[in-house]
Amino acid sequence: MARSPRPVVLVRAGESAADEQRPDATGTGSTASPHRDVVLGLDLEDPEDTVIGFAFEAARRRAADLRVVHGWSLPAVYGYGAAMDAGLNDELAEQVRHRLGDVLRPWKDKYPGVEVREQAVVGGAGRHLVHASRDAALVVVGRKNRRSPVGGRIGPVTHAALQHASAPVAVVPHD
Repeated sequence: MARSPRPVVLVRAGESAADEQRPDATGTGSTASPHRDVVLGLDLEDPEDTVIGFAFEAARRRAADLRVVHGWSLPAVYGYGAAMDAGLNDELAEQVRHRLGDVLRPWKDKYPGVEVREQAVVGGAGRHLVHASRDAALVVVGRKNRRSPVGGRIGPVTHAALQHASAPVAVVPHD
């Protein structure tokens, strides 16, 4: 998987198609129920069209909502024990939300039938993706193509999703 040139979807043993559906009136998944969300882990430092497009297309095919999760941290200048400025924190959070909206705007225009919910959350993206996977049909993460003689590797967010996500995980390679 760390070297695959194409997207790879990992599904845990025992999963079925009904697990992608929302519970029906009886509380069980059914192929007649709407799909759970597709969840995209988005890196705003390097937003990759291949990964974003895969997630939008997966949501469109399922007629599902797309939940986009971006984890961010306060700048290192704060340091440990530094006094927090609530106004600055709010300003930084607004900048992140604005950037997230800017990155997704052309995709929303291209896929008008896909309902998108954006989540800019403080903290590591891996932890938030794992939490979001509990109610997801699919989690989509990227994997940068690395041309190394030592072998391929995946990043910490993709690793966390693969190890701990409750839903199937699509790993989409990109340059």
